[in-house]
Amino acid sequence: VGGSGGHGYRRSEEAGQREIDEEEQAQIDALLLERVQAKRVRDFARADDLRDRLREHDCFVDDRANTYVCRILAKRRRSSDRASEGSEARPPALSTPPPPPPPRF
Repeated sequence: VGGSGGHGYRRSEEAGQREIDEEEQAQIDALLLERVQAKRVRDFARADDLRDRLREHDCFVDDRANTYVCRILAKRRRSSDRASEGSEARPPALSTPPPPPPPRF
C-alpha cells in the first residue's frame, strides 16, 4: 500500500481511492522519492514539478501527514488516455476559480 519506496510517505486510508497496479505504484514511489530528494536540497521548483507529475496519476500529496491519495476523478482523464487520442486532445480545465473582482469604493 505504498510507503515501501524509501520516500517516507504512506498511502492514506481515505475512502474513494482507485486501485493502482504494481507498475504504476513503482512509478508513484519513484516520483515521491525524487520529490523528497529535491526538497532536501531545497530545489523547490523541481519538487513542485514532481508534485504536478504525481497529479497526472491523480495522486495528491499531504506533506504534513506524509501521506498521499490516488483519487478517482470522473471528470478528468489521465494523460495516458489523452495521449492515445492524438494531437486533438485537450488538457483538462483548471479547477481553480478565477480571482474575485477588485472591491468597489
